[in-house]
Amino acid sequence: MTSITKILAIAVFVAVSACGKEVPTDPVCTVNCNPQENIDGAITSPTNNAVLSNGNVTLSASATSSLTGPITDGSKYVWTANGSQIGTGNNINVFVAPGSYNLCVTVSGKNTEKQFCGVSFTRMSTISVKVSAAVLGNQPLFSGIRITISSLSGSVKDSVDVAPDGTATFSGEVAQNLLALDNVRIVVDDISISRTYWRRQYAATKAEVANGLAFVLIPTTWVTTSGEYAGQTVAIDPAKPFIGDIKTGYHFYDSGWSGCTLGAMQCGVASWPTLPAPIAFMQGWQGGAFWGYTELATSSDSATLWSAINRMTQLFGGPIVRAPNSGEIRNDGRGMIAVGIDSSEFVGTSAVALSSSAADSNRDIYMGIINFRNRQKIALSGAVMAEIMHATGAGHFCGATNSVTAINCAPGQSATAMEPTVEDVAYFWLLQAIRKQERAMNTHFSIVEN
Repeated sequence: MTSITKILAIAVFVAVSACGKEVPTDPVCTVNCNPQENIDGAITSPTNNAVLSNGNVTLSASATSSLTGPITDGSKYVWTANGSQIGTGNNINVFVAPGSYNLCVTVSGKNTEKQFCGVSFTRMSTISVKVSAAVLGNQPLFSGIRITISSLSGSVKDSVDVAPDGTATFSGEVAQNLLALDNVRIVVDDISISRTYWRRQYAATKAEVANGLAFVLIPTTWVTTSGEYAGQTVAIDPAKPFIGDIKTGYHFYDSGWSGCTLGAMQCGVASWPTLPAPIAFMQGWQGGAFWGYTELATSSDSATLWSAINRMTQLFGGPIVRAPNSGEIRNDGRGMIAVGIDSSEFVGTSAVALSSSAADSNRDIYMGIINFRNRQKIALSGAVMAEIMHATGAGHFCGATNSVTAINCAPGQSATAMEPTVEDVAYFWLLQAIRKQERAMNTHFSIVEN
């Protein structure tokens, strides 16, 4: 090999070596001279949805560069909360004011940077509580209501009396300790001499406590204000509407809830958003769709139905159902109670009528169906009223002394009445009042969850 050839070979070797060492400034380099950098990492502290019991939060993150390996230089980590910078470092403690925060960290590598988000936390200094009452009239004052929040073991506990406007605030060191717990026990008690409301006990998660708590108080008595039972007082027992029949377990405040969270399936009673609900016979091509009942209702059937409805209005002191407005009947039956006569629905049962209702994830009933075995059964006024109560959210009331909806109750439980009793009326309107307050307070802490 000549000296010139050797020099050329050395030059080529140096050029290739330069490429292997990633020196992009070498004009001879043509392969892998400016490799792409990838950064992988994650926020390790705080955990997502953490609730802080004081103002100091530990911010930790780790990241790795595909070019240089682990990124350990703290100056490469820049933290922001709700878009504002709050610190620099891969493991630091910073102070944050009370509030909710969306956290991000931006990590810089050799020639690029990457942002990691997806972690939220809340810094609380107080626990806020609101109460309302299941009443249909004006909202009463709440003097004499005491809220106690404690750890499940009872070792950490704090009590606050509710102000007359229905609010209470927990603060101080005990509140901070309670906010740090994953779950707490809450007791809502009426300590006044009159004991207007029932004592209730609940369990709440850390997130629920951090977001503020709201409770619907259940009255110890219900006084009917209108209708045939006007002026009569009924002692309210929160357990009674949950005593179901022995055949199906169907009870007066029937639900079928799961999850106990708002926005999903609530732990709460179900009812129509507003009453009276539209009701009508659905048959033939009515509403633009064929309702294939085995018998078509006549004008006489309609008159019989409305006779029972009018009697129901007298007993309840107001209308529960009404005739649909023009154009209100939908093809799919939603938004109303559809009534029909269909013997085919009664195979294997001796029932006079069958009814059902459908509710959405917020426990709002949007559709009811009542089927009678034959037109002779429509003449049974009590049965008509019981089925209407079912289609508007009430089940079998085996906890009452006697009830028009008491079906398949155990011996010694509620007797079947010929028409709605004062207990039916009181507990029915209480159900509507509970649901009204659950919606207004955006809460599931009322009567079902306890």
